[in-house]
Amino acid sequence: MLLRYVISVDSGGTFLDVVIVDADGRVGAGKALHTPEQPEIGILQAISVAAGSLGADPEEVLENCRLFYNGTTCTTNAIIEGTGAVTGLLCTKGFEDTIFIGRIKGRTVGLEEIELTRYTRMDRPPALIPFRLIKGVTERIDYAGNIVCPLDPDEIRRMTEELLEDGVQSVAVCYLHAYVNPEHEEMTKRFIREHYPELHVVTSSEVAPVLGEYERMNSTVINAKLNPVLGRYLDQLESALHAKGYRRETMVMKSVGGVSPSGEIRNQSITTLLSGPAGGIIGARQVGEMIGEPNIITTDMGGTSFDVGVIYAGQPQYASQLVIHRQIVLAPSVEIATIGAGGGSIVWLDDNLNIRIGPRSAGAYPGPACYGLGGTEPTITDADLLLGFIDPSSLVLSRSSANPEAAERVIREKISEPLGISPMEAAHAISRIVNNHMADLIRKSTIEKGFDPREFALLAYGGNGPMHCTAYGAEVGVKKIIIPQYASVFSAYGISCSDVKYSYTNAVLLTFRQDAGADESVKLEALNRRVLQLQEKALAQGGLPGGEMERQTYYELDMRFKGQMSEVTIRAEETFPIGPAESKALLERFKNAYEVQYGSGASSSRSPIEIVNVRLNIIVPLPKSQAVPEPLADKNPAHARTGKRRVYWDNETRWQATDVYDVNRLLPGNEIEGPALVDMFRSTVPVYAGQRLRMDAWRNLIVELQDG
Repeated sequence: MLLRYVISVDSGGTFLDVVIVDADGRVGAGKALHTPEQPEIGILQAISVAAGSLGADPEEVLENCRLFYNGTTCTTNAIIEGTGAVTGLLCTKGFEDTIFIGRIKGRTVGLEEIELTRYTRMDRPPALIPFRLIKGVTERIDYAGNIVCPLDPDEIRRMTEELLEDGVQSVAVCYLHAYVNPEHEEMTKRFIREHYPELHVVTSSEVAPVLGEYERMNSTVINAKLNPVLGRYLDQLESALHAKGYRRETMVMKSVGGVSPSGEIRNQSITTLLSGPAGGIIGARQVGEMIGEPNIITTDMGGTSFDVGVIYAGQPQYASQLVIHRQIVLAPSVEIATIGAGGGSIVWLDDNLNIRIGPRSAGAYPGPACYGLGGTEPTITDADLLLGFIDPSSLVLSRSSANPEAAERVIREKISEPLGISPMEAAHAISRIVNNHMADLIRKSTIEKGFDPREFALLAYGGNGPMHCTAYGAEVGVKKIIIPQYASVFSAYGISCSDVKYSYTNAVLLTFRQDAGADESVKLEALNRRVLQLQEKALAQGGLPGGEMERQTYYELDMRFKGQMSEVTIRAEETFPIGPAESKALLERFKNAYEVQYGSGASSSRSPIEIVNVRLNIIVPLPKSQAVPEPLADKNPAHARTGKRRVYWDNETRWQATDVYDVNRLLPGNEIEGPALVDMFRSTVPVYAGQRLRMDAWRNLIVELQDG
C-alpha cells in the first residue's frame, strides 16, 4: 500500500497548526485552537481542517500517513506553570544548596527589558524543587575521575524511601564530577530501578555530561520533572492517532533542529523545550536554499511570543544552553531570542500610564476579546482588527466568532480613555510600540552578534508575523522581506522538512597554547580520546542508525580564552582524529568567530585557549517533497483584487480605502504597489506606501522598498 501523506503538527501556546503534504506535493494547512488538557482533540480538529483543504477524509489521511511529525510546547508549558512530576534530588553531600545558590547571572537571565530596570526587585529564579526533597549522599569522585569516597547502597535505600514517603514520583541524580566518571550515578540508577521500579530516575551523566555544577544539576532536575509530562502527552496523542488509523511511530521535533522517534525522546524531555520554534528555522533554511538567500533573519510572531533566529551562510546559529522561564538548561538548541509579543499578548498601562505589551498572554481561552470567547483584556490582535488590517471573517474558528465590538470596547476602557485619546489612536500606538519592540529584538540578535541586518533577508511567519513584518522589517533595514506561502503554519511546515538528529556531548577542559609546542601532543591525544568516547556512546545508544539515505556526522567544540566563563561554539571542519596542523587551524577559526561575535580586535594572540566541550552531531536524512517553481506571469495583479477595506494606516492619513488582494489568486510574477493588503490563510500582509510586493516562482511573497 502506498503511504501517500506526511503530517506535521506544531502545538503552540494559542493555536495548533497542521500541514499535510501528499505524494503529489500538494500541501493542505489546518489550524485549531489549542486544547491544553487534551491536546489530541485540537490536533485531530486541525488535521480534519487540513485534510479537508486537500479534499481528503482525515481518517483516510491518517491510515495512509508515512510520517507523523510533532513539535510540542507541553514541556515548556510545564516549566512555566510549575507543574510536572514531584521530583527528588540525590546529590553529593555538601552540595544540597547548589540549585538555590545558582549563578549571579541568574538574577537577570531571561528577564524582559522593563524588568531589568527594576534592579532592587531582582532575585534569583525559584528552585524547581523544595529543599526537603534534596538528599546529600556520602560519596565523592575527584576532578580526574578517581573515587575518593565509595557509594553506600544502604544510604541510597534509606534516602529513596524517605523521598517515596514525601510523594516523590521522579528522582534526579547529580554527583560531583560525574561528567568525568559516571560510575556512582550509574550504580545509583541501577539500584533504584531494581528496588523501586515505580520511580522514574535520571542521571546528570546521561542528561548533561559537561562542566557547570549548577547548570548540570538544574538540567537534570528539569529533565526528571518533565519526562513523565512528555510521556503522558505522547501516550495520549499516539493512542488517539492509532484509534484513527495511524500505526507508525511519531517523530518528535527537538530544540536542536532535528527529530527523534517518540520512543527515544521520552527520557530526553529537555531536548524538546524549543520544539516548535526550531521547526520554523529549519523551514526557513530550506526556503533560503530554494531562492538563493543564505543569510536569513527568521521572525515568528505567534499567539504568545515573538521569536527571532539567524541563519548565516546557510547554517542556523546554535547555542549549547537555553533559558526557559528564567531556568538555565544545558541542551543544545537553535539559538532563538524571545519576547512576550504575540497576537494574544495583553496590552496594559503601567503606573506612569505608559503602554506596555505582555509578557502575559490571553492564550487560546479566553483569547483576545475579538475572538468572542469572553476575553476582557486588550491584545495586539484586538488592535490589528480595529485598525482594519484583519478581515473579521478570518478569525472564525471552531467555538469562536469574530467580535470587533468587544475589541473596540476593551481598548477604549483599558487604554484610550485613561490616556485621553481615541480608540483608533490607541490601537495605532499599540501597533507602533510592538513593532518597535520587535525591531529592537532583531537588532539585539544581529548587530550585537556582529551581523549587519542590511546583508540579510527577513523571513516572517506565524499567525501574526505577516501582519507586522513589513513595519519592523523596514525599520531594521533588511534588504528584503519574505513571507512564505503557508506563513501562519510555517513552523509545522518546517518540522516536516527536518531530519533525524542526535547530539552527544563530552566534557573536555583542555588548554592549548597558541604557540603550540611538542607538549601539546599529549593534549591532542586526550581530545581525540574524548571524541572516540563520544563515538562509542553514540553506538551504545543506537545513535548511529542506518536509514534510507546515508547518515552525516559533524563535530562542534565549545571554546573560550582561558579564564573566561562563556564559550563560543565552533563547527569542526576537520575529520577526527586531528593532528597539530588541524589543531592550529581550529584555534584560528575560534579567534575569527570570537571577533565576529565580540568585535574586531577583541581576541587575544597570546592567551591560551580552552576547549570546554566536544559535541558529536549525527543526521539521518528523511525523504522530503521538493517544491517545483512555477512559470512567471506578467506583473498585473488585477485578477486577484477582491475589493477594498478601510485601514487606519497612521494618525496623519487616518482612514484610507485600501485595495485587498487574495494570495490564492495571485500568480508568480504579479506585483502590488503599496498601500495594499494581501489576505492569506489566517493572516494578512499590509503593504505600506513606498513598498512593493511580488510573488516569486515558489509562491513566496517578496516585499521590497521601491527605492531598494
